[in-house]
Amino acid sequence: MLPNKADRAALPLAARAVRAAMIETLSTPDLAAELVALLDLEPLDTDLFRGPQRPGATARVFGGQVVAQALMAAQHSVDAPAVAHSMHAYFLRA
Repeated sequence: MLPNKADRAALPLAARAVRAAMIETLSTPDLAAELVALLDLEPLDTDLFRGPQRPGATARVFGGQVVAQALMAAQHSVDAPAVAHSMHAYFLRA
């Protein structure tokens, strides 16, 4: 069920408030370290990786995190000199 118009209008404000609170509590080196940790993939098999989730996060992840982890997995599954020069992604609303 889709939220009503008032709920949709309040959502970005709530999301911005949460983001601001997170940024206030973490310094730039902490944020960089967390980003590096999120992109550190665990190899499970040939061309199969598992990516970590933010500590304390629920079962949902942001699409940008999935795309970044997919790019890291692609980078790990080719020979060293190959570098991605472009990536495209579409996010569908479920």
